[in-house]
Amino acid sequence: DRRVLITANVEPDKEMIVNLVKAVSGQVVEGIQKADLEYNVFDDLLILSCKQDYAACVPFLDKGAAVYSSELLLNGIIIQKLEYAR
Repeated sequence: DRRVLITANVEPDKEMIVNLVKAVSGQVVEGIQKADLEYNVFDDLLILSCKQDYAACVPFLDKGAAVYSSELLLNGIIIQKLEYAR
């Protein structure tokens, strides 16, 4: 299982993305503990966001975490594989 952080304004909408993550056995996390940020605990964390939520992603980006659009999840469900480099 993979932990998935979904920002507030993700498209198509957060509720739909949450349901899709759960449908493919992902674990939706509502927030990241301060310790996770301090110790770069991002190995199993997938961050789904959008341009509108850039400011919320800055702490993760500053620590080297990757942030993706919800398109990664949507395409991944269709082809049954996550293509990070897409």
